[in-house]
Amino acid sequence: MEVDARGMAASRGDLLTMAGAIAMSRDGATGSGEELRDAPPKNLEAEMALLGAILVNNAAFHRVSEFLRPEHFAEPVHGRIYEAIGKLVERGQVANPVTLKNIFDQDSALREIGGAQYLARLVVSVVTILNTPDYAASIVDSYRRREMIKLGEAISDRARNFELDSSLEADARQFAERLTSAAAAPTGTELKTIDDYRDDTLELYHHGRERAYATGWRSVDALMKIRRGELSVVTGIPNHGKSEFVDALTVNLAMLHGWRFALCSFENPPAEHIAKIAEKYLALPFWEGPSMRMSERELARAMDWAKSHFFFIRAENSAPTLDWILAEAANAHARHKIDGLSIDPHNEIEHHRPSNQTETEYVSHGLGKVKRFAQRFGVHVWYVAHPAKMPREGETIPPPTLYDISGSANWANKADVGLVVYRDPDATSPMTCIYTRKVRFKAVGKVGVARLRYDVRTGRYLDPLAEATNG
Repeated sequence: MEVDARGMAASRGDLLTMAGAIAMSRDGATGSGEELRDAPPKNLEAEMALLGAILVNNAAFHRVSEFLRPEHFAEPVHGRIYEAIGKLVERGQVANPVTLKNIFDQDSALREIGGAQYLARLVVSVVTILNTPDYAASIVDSYRRREMIKLGEAISDRARNFELDSSLEADARQFAERLTSAAAAPTGTELKTIDDYRDDTLELYHHGRERAYATGWRSVDALMKIRRGELSVVTGIPNHGKSEFVDALTVNLAMLHGWRFALCSFENPPAEHIAKIAEKYLALPFWEGPSMRMSERELARAMDWAKSHFFFIRAENSAPTLDWILAEAANAHARHKIDGLSIDPHNEIEHHRPSNQTETEYVSHGLGKVKRFAQRFGVHVWYVAHPAKMPREGETIPPPTLYDISGSANWANKADVGLVVYRDPDATSPMTCIYTRKVRFKAVGKVGVARLRYDVRTGRYLDPLAEATNG
């Protein structure tokens, strides 16, 4: 059963509305603030998102089935839906609203929240199919908290009711064991066996590490190469060429290695972005000026080449969320087998940070999603982020570090490669410094700085080392 990724990402509000309706049908009126605070922990939105994702793609069931059980769901009917899905999937049958309809036609609890139509609404309200393990972990976490609350109440009741044949020490040991068991309920992320990584290890043994690809600039290659499945964080002072450098790098990788890219750029309208790609491909200016511009025939040739290598992720009518971008990128990978994804910049994405989450936690969680996407699909991701306002040193602003990015030190901690793009104010010609502030793996590169000459006419970066050799 296929569902369009844009449709899947459009209805987070629907999930919230459905969750509220379930809560009211179970608990009656909304209740006072004190009653809401005393309600047991539950995440109905995560439960519905997980069930919807599995109904969209049954393969997602196997990613959570080892640790998620029906009793973990706060809403009993959700647990029964999950159990029914599992039975169908284990038999090799398709689980979707149609195949589940007959099973739940007579379920009175499901009728209370919409009957069989509720199953269909779960599908059309899916937020993303990428994060089923995260949804499952949240469901298990809420279950553990409910169990700990029950245990605390049981301890209180036991302590208040004195019995001659009871032993305080024995009761304490029993409750301690139950508390440890509740706190240690598996979420599928903590414990793995050798067999979980057997195929990966054999692949590494026979074929070695993932190949690292040359960037097209000898000076940059001496510091880093590009490998699929990794995250590059790119920062720099505004107007110093962060986006221009990432574009030039993607064009080089497309020309040298045939790579394909999904571009999610809020910096350029698509037509202007295509013009910049054409300039870099043809080494000719797009615009009228002192140098002869590309002809219309040359532009057509550049666009014919680029249409096989570049695909645009656009949200024309609303600000996209990170989940939506990653869902669209997953769609691009399925349709076009992309090798790279550019997200530019972070501050233009629609952010919904929960009130109980710090900015550091929020950024860490988002970067974790991006890294898991890169690893899961074997795609290199360039994530552009602006630094906080930089202090001046005399007449100039020094090059920033990854720790200067607004929001969190996790920009530095989570990155596999950390790049700073900085135009040297002291250079006699337009020179751009590419700082590799962090390179996680020695097989990819090292920390250092490369200097490239920026060609204002074409937006290309030229390597002085190569020019000197050719000269």
